[in-house]
Amino acid sequence: MGPDGSRRLFVINHGKDRSTDPEAVELFEETAPGEFTHLETFQGPELHSPNDLVAVGPRQFYVANDKALGGGFAGFLQQFGIGGSPLTFFDGSSMRHVIEDIASGGGINASADGRALYVAETTGKRVRVLDRAADGSVTERMRVAIETSPDNIDVAEDGSLWVTGHANTLALIQHFINGTPAPTQVWRVALGGSQADSVEEVYLDDGKEISAGSVGATWNGLLLIGSITDRKILICERTDG
Repeated sequence: MGPDGSRRLFVINHGKDRSTDPEAVELFEETAPGEFTHLETFQGPELHSPNDLVAVGPRQFYVANDKALGGGFAGFLQQFGIGGSPLTFFDGSSMRHVIEDIASGGGINASADGRALYVAETTGKRVRVLDRAADGSVTERMRVAIETSPDNIDVAEDGSLWVTGHANTLALIQHFINGTPAPTQVWRVALGGSQADSVEEVYLDDGKEISAGSVGATWNGLLLIGSITDRKILICERTDG
């Protein structure tokens, strides 16, 4: 949202054939309440395997990629925490990789003041906290270990991170293959200056309430959980005050 209250929407657009078609980021602007008009399409080889993005300006954004550069054997090693995938920054005119060692970028978000980035490292089972410089470059502040394979990150009004993850990746794979339930897990991370003050599990379900949960958003005392596959949103009352 801009200073004047205007709103823009950034959307990752995967090609029909992801092995050959280019990846893109589409920019829309709200022209009436709930109605958006397409403005621009951004493409480039730096959009390696985009999974999530966060806007930091009217045309500026970071993209978390989930696959290692080079694919193949590099992608295989990434499953064991060796190597990593790039974090892409678009400064309004050009794209570049600002770091290349993210352990499979699942989700990304930014602090309210835009000075920090939070990246979910799915195969690393952690959240990377990065400080932003004026030119878009980043420096690492900390890594927060989480007992899950983290996916998307919500930043609550109090600055805490609500990280939704996959407690059992084998069950998630089986869910994609045959539709059996896969667990959904949500963690709340309170950050300190150089380390996490607390890492607390706030929700865990075996997949019967909602399966393969990938995002938990906080709103008005509620936690809204969405899924990769379930066509519903689970609405939970928060008890964290």
